[in-house]
Amino acid sequence: MSGIYGAGSTVNTIIRLSETKALTEKSKGLHPSMAIKFLVDNEKSMNLFGMPNFEGTKSWDFFSMPLKSRVDRFEDTCHRETRELKMLEGNNRPYATSVIKPAIQL
Repeated sequence: MSGIYGAGSTVNTIIRLSETKALTEKSKGLHPSMAIKFLVDNEKSMNLFGMPNFEGTKSWDFFSMPLKSRVDRFEDTCHRETRELKMLEGNNRPYATSVIKPAIQL
C-alpha cells in the first residue's frame, strides 16, 4: 500500500466533524458529515469526505450510522428530478467521492 494507506505516513491532516443541515426545533435527528484534509507541501490539499446519506438520521448520536464516501441514491423521485439533476451539472458521480488520490500521491 502507498500514500496515506501505507505504514509510516507523516502527512499532516485536519479533521472536521460537522452537522450538514441547520437544526431547528422540528429536526428529528442529525445529518452528520466528516472531512479529512491532507496538507501537502507545495501541492494542492487533498480531501476525503464522508456522510451516512443525503437524508440524515433519526438519531441525535453523531456516530449512529457509518460515515461513507459512497452513499445511496435519493429514494423519492422528487429529489431525483430536482436535487440530483442539479448535482449532475457539477459531477457525473454525485453519490461518491474518490479515495484513491491521497492513496497514490501522498
